Amino acid sequence: MPAPQTKQWVGDAAVGIFLAAAGGTYLWLAQALPRAASEPGPGALPRFLGAALVVVGIGCALRAWRARAAEDESVALWERNALACAIALLAACFAFEPLGFVPTVAVFLGFVFWRLGVLKPVAASLGGAAGAAILWSLFSVALGVGLPAGLLGSGG
Repeated sequence: MPAPQTKQWVGDAAVGIFLAAAGGTYLWLAQALPRAASEPGPGALPRFLGAALVVVGIGCALRAWRARAAEDESVALWERNALACAIALLAACFAFEPLGFVPTVAVFLGFVFWRLGVLKPVAASLGGAAGAAILWSLFSVALGVGLPAGLLGSGG
């Protein structure tokens, strides 16, 4: 059975609105986190991500709205690779605590790099591991954020 069809600008606008709503939710939830006077506190990253998502989401929605008259192309309402990556993101949310930050992020990034066709499987695995190491260094070492230890026994 083929996937339902929609105009591309409608899908792009919906993604933009979703991103802006997610960013607004992050900003709203981050208000409960303490602010630090001189260094980034626990609320700094959610506030930054929330603001960035709001800006990017509004930009995507506006771009789609402006392109609506020029496009008459219909596209699948969902695509297998995008759906697989969304399921992987959901699985990663549940894996952080039991598996830990580094293994979860390494597997998630490797899968996404491979599934979206960015890298071949071996390179995607190495890219996922490198990405996890970089993110762990950024959060744990540079920002001092405690991360779930999981299997490795040292979360940061």
